[in-house]
Amino acid sequence: MSFVTQPERPDDHNPITNIHRQAFGRDNEGRLVHRLRRERQLLLSLVTTHDNAPVAHIAFSPVTVSGSQRSAALATGAALGPVGVLPKYQGQGLGLQIIEAALESEAISQTPWQVLVGEPALYGRFGFQAASKYGLKCEFQVPPEYFLLRVTPGAATPSFEQGETLHYHNAFHSV
Repeated sequence: MSFVTQPERPDDHNPITNIHRQAFGRDNEGRLVHRLRRERQLLLSLVTTHDNAPVAHIAFSPVTVSGSQRSAALATGAALGPVGVLPKYQGQGLGLQIIEAALESEAISQTPWQVLVGEPALYGRFGFQAASKYGLKCEFQVPPEYFLLRVTPGAATPSFEQGETLHYHNAFHSV
């Protein structure tokens, strides 16, 4: 099978919604991507295609840290999510491939750090660690071991004040 990972195109929008609906069994994630796109808050949106049909998708959007006394460049990072793969293609490594492609992309490699809420064992292989190690907490009630942060290779290690809060775009409040 031949798979190609590339930036989303306008004709991918409905298939992206379907990918997340099938992957998560609900519409929330697809609506989130649609709203982020509509409000021009997607830093990156990639699809992996098979025979020109999208089968996997990943999105990144900007996040900020409240109470930050540092420059705006260091107070702003990128949130990974959602990422989804059609059930028919799960278990073939496509999720790992699209995550790796996104993290290596120019758009994301220019951000100083990335965050997500996810499984530490899965995302640890990409350099994600508990965000609490950096003093950062999530605005949402999630177990701290699942709120993860990755410093972009070559970027300065962020040093947040203990307990500073990361804020997602308002679209995440409706998920």
